[in-house]
Amino acid sequence: MIEVTKQTVFTFILRIVEHWPVKVAAIIAAVMLWLFVSTASVAVTQRSLLIPIHIEGLDANEVASGIPNYVEVTISGPNNRVNRLNPESLYAFIQLPDSPGSFEDPIEVSVPNKIDLISVTPSEVIGAVEVVSTKLVPVTVVFQGEIPRGRSFETSIDPDKVLVRGRANTLDLVTQVTAPISPIAGIYDLAIFASDVNGLPISAIEILPETIAVSVKIAPITTTRTVPLIVRTPKIPGSIVTIISERHLIELLGPEDLLADLNAVPGVVELPTLNPLPGDYTLPVFVTLPEGLRENFISSARVRIQPQP
Repeated sequence: MIEVTKQTVFTFILRIVEHWPVKVAAIIAAVMLWLFVSTASVAVTQRSLLIPIHIEGLDANEVASGIPNYVEVTISGPNNRVNRLNPESLYAFIQLPDSPGSFEDPIEVSVPNKIDLISVTPSEVIGAVEVVSTKLVPVTVVFQGEIPRGRSFETSIDPDKVLVRGRANTLDLVTQVTAPISPIAGIYDLAIFASDVNGLPISAIEILPETIAVSVKIAPITTTRTVPLIVRTPKIPGSIVTIISERHLIELLGPEDLLADLNAVPGVVELPTLNPLPGDYTLPVFVTLPEGLRENFISSARVRIQPQP
């Protein structure tokens, strides 16, 4: 039984080693064919992505100019990997110099494994690093649109001063921040912009805070006007009352539109008592005025009281 088994094993080995060069060649050919098929099944593709540029090496008190926001990156690699990539899969950055001034530096791009970087557009940046500064400027409210005549506007601004930040040469032009608003009473939350002495906007300026609260109150414009005072005399039983002063004027205070149509004001002399003694008196004049008007000074008149004959 043991001899039969040995003979079987020996026969099996002979069959394996028989024509071994041909068999080895067949195995090698099969492996190469498998590698060829595996490689051919994974297509290589090319793709372009627009990705943001990150700035490295910029201090808090510095600002860089000339750097674009995005860069176009062309990559190549296996189709199944390239098609799964998005802009967040790649990282583009520029390393700025340690000190302010001009620079000309390349844009570096990091790509995932098994992905080849073909091109970067633009490949380098020419720009400058400048020091920024801050200052406190007042807020100016500017009314836009038609302003009603004969009205005054009272504004309350919170805060009335804000912090502006920017390049030194640009910041020197900023004298105020401007808040445009309609001439309507109310409370508003307004966006503001940096402006020069003429109110023209200045760009590349950061404002803190970016908005302000403005309260607008509208009231009539008050002015003064002097008009004739028509003085009437009171009746006193048994006496004659005569106006002996020659010209009577009254100075009024109130809105322009009310004063414009007023040509004269009637008034009555106020007696000191119900039955004054005969004589000459300087007495106040009581006037009746339209609502919204008042006399600037108390008017008076000279009167003469005589017994009735």
